[in-house]
Amino acid sequence: MRRSVVAGCVAAAAVALLSLPPLGREPAEARLSRYFELPAHPDTVAIRAAILRRIPLGSSRGAFRRFVSNERIGADGRSIFGADQGDADVIRVDEKPGLLQMVTASYIISFDFAETGTLDSVRVRHVFTGP
Repeated sequence: MRRSVVAGCVAAAAVALLSLPPLGREPAEARLSRYFELPAHPDTVAIRAAILRRIPLGSSRGAFRRFVSNERIGADGRSIFGADQGDADVIRVDEKPGLLQMVTASYIISFDFAETGTLDSVRVRHVFTGP
């Protein structure tokens, strides 16, 4: 009887710990909202719209890179900036994982430039990584 009570308490404590949000977690959306004004609970369509409000189609690559530099994208420890990926520049924003969190979310944003050097399209992908 005593063993079953102890086992029940251990099981209840394990369930309680697993149901808590991961400690120290910072969602990728919160990190993205530092650069772009995002609505609550955005999807990729809303994120793309927020990006285009800050960097409209037709913007020059120079204007885009000034924005990246001014916002410290890729230099702030919260994001990665890959310049000159062919005709595209790429920003990746990863979730800061919490304690014991195995799967994390990331956003990969591709900025495609036309031969004229103007922003032609923006693609936003939401990806998950983990074991």
